[in-house]
Amino acid sequence: MVQLWHHALGDKDDLITEHQFCARSGQRAEKYKKIFAVQNSPEQELQITETTMRGEVYGSSETHVKVGRLISRPTKLI
Repeated sequence: MVQLWHHALGDKDDLITEHQFCARSGQRAEKYKKIFAVQNSPEQELQITETTMRGEVYGSSETHVKVGRLISRPTKLI
């Protein structure tokens, strides 16, 4: 929960050390807020849960390609 307050709400916490990328961008809180600004629909929540339970990646075809390259395994099971 401390990370949420630190990143999303902008409450500085001395226990958290920012990654160099975050420190350089200076916009971590704003970006973090945008991620959660839009509420997922019940259908999206179900899709996220189902794909997670199957060990798949939730996202577009482009997301599957990017993540597949990073983890060197299929991201969508048949």
